[in-house]
Amino acid sequence: MNYFLLSLLVPLTVVGTAAVGTVDNNNNQVGRRVGTTSGFVAGHPAPNASQVSEYLGIPYAKPPVGQLRFAPPVAYVNPSGRVDGSNFSPDCPANTLPISSVDLTGFPENARNIFLMLDQVGHNQSEDCLSLNVWTKSKPGQKKPVLLWLYGGSYQVGTSHASVSSGQHLADKEDVVVVSINYRLNIFGFPGLPGHPQNVGLQDQRLAVEWVRDNIAAFGGDPGRITLVGQSAGASSADFYSYAYTSDPIVSGFILQSGTATAFGITQHDNLAAWWTTSTNLGCGAQGAVALAASLSCVRGKPFTDVLAAAGLAPANANFLGAFAPTIDETLVFSDYGARSLAGNFIQAPVLVGNADYEAGFLGLVAPAYYASLSPADRTAYNLVYFECPTAKAAFVRALHGVPTWRYRWFGQYPNTYLFPGSGAWHESEIGFVFGTMEEMTKMANVPVENEVQQYMMSAWAGFAHKPKTALAELGWPKYNATKQTLIRLGSGNETAASFAFPSTFDNACISAGQSTGLSLRGDEDEFL
Repeated sequence: MNYFLLSLLVPLTVVGTAAVGTVDNNNNQVGRRVGTTSGFVAGHPAPNASQVSEYLGIPYAKPPVGQLRFAPPVAYVNPSGRVDGSNFSPDCPANTLPISSVDLTGFPENARNIFLMLDQVGHNQSEDCLSLNVWTKSKPGQKKPVLLWLYGGSYQVGTSHASVSSGQHLADKEDVVVVSINYRLNIFGFPGLPGHPQNVGLQDQRLAVEWVRDNIAAFGGDPGRITLVGQSAGASSADFYSYAYTSDPIVSGFILQSGTATAFGITQHDNLAAWWTTSTNLGCGAQGAVALAASLSCVRGKPFTDVLAAAGLAPANANFLGAFAPTIDETLVFSDYGARSLAGNFIQAPVLVGNADYEAGFLGLVAPAYYASLSPADRTAYNLVYFECPTAKAAFVRALHGVPTWRYRWFGQYPNTYLFPGSGAWHESEIGFVFGTMEEMTKMANVPVENEVQQYMMSAWAGFAHKPKTALAELGWPKYNATKQTLIRLGSGNETAASFAFPSTFDNACISAGQSTGLSLRGDEDEFL
């Protein structure tokens, strides 16, 4: 896999018996044992927020190995078992770069630390990776809302074990429960075989949401207030979810950061060409030489490391993503988002949607040679086609149907977000402000104004989880209207709170580039394709 394609981007022992939700007697004890459908989970104080209970590596699905490789997830149910929640589970298999092949010469120390975190350096990988993590602060009283995080990474890489998305500070300061999950990636999550289950990585996400619904009350969370929040591929996943589960939403709100259902131009109905390349490279047979079922059986029998390496040699699809990515199955990913959008056929829950001012700056860190080869016009097109214009469309269609909608644009540039001259407010750079983790990710102190912006954004995201329909309005943010001054600017200049702009200030470039913002919609579903 080419790294620039990043879209950014527990052992168990059976004992006793107990009902789900059973806990240690002292409900205010940090790290108290919690009973779940996966077993009794032992927590511990979060490393940088000692009053927060941190529970890591909780299995929500059986290990997807053997016949379960490439198959839909199967719930892990072992309520009488025990889970040691002291460590993250391994990452799901991902074609990250060998750090020895990376030249970070010339980048500042903070940028190198960001890269090492993104490249999952020092992490183990295993197919036994379908786990989730919970951060919660023991506090008597009403149940707390839940923020459920989906990571990005072009569906090729990514992990819930990332310093930038630790939920400890949000849980500590904002009275929310934070959950992050692992889900399968690349060929393991998106094999894309005709006649076989597709998009099993997206099915992992749904199973994790169901686990949270069934178990989060035991951690002090409110199963009736779950906000699904993701960035890049994680945001696209959340938006896919909004169209796929209209009859049983579970979640009560969405936060989409630099990603939507239409952002990355998914047009393929299968990944068959990439599969046969992988099968051939593994010695499992070429197309026309063996039956697909025989190839599948053979690939299932290979070590995951060999499968991952062979899949990494397959040519990428003609879109932003890699060779193995979501495919149109008309169940979880659709071919007719235009028609569905016009009909309002999506979960009509409140949404906060936005993008960074200069998404392309990210490429200068993860693929500097590729970035240098792009003309200024190419970089602008990258920003518009994958982020700016799809964000505008997603906000427009929600507002069109009366869904409480807010749209932001991230401008933050500070010493510890600086990558290189002109890197700007790059793709992913807002995540550390949402989670309050900039210093831990960059290993560089925030400047005072940055601390204020970080706290402001933490409060906004958490406020949305508390009251999706009203909290942002109470903060003074206007609901989105494409023709009014309702675009929320965050981190602009030395501003420590939001300011507001006309969407057309940025969206007119979409029209000039032949991209739709939805504003000219006249019953034409092609506006959303």
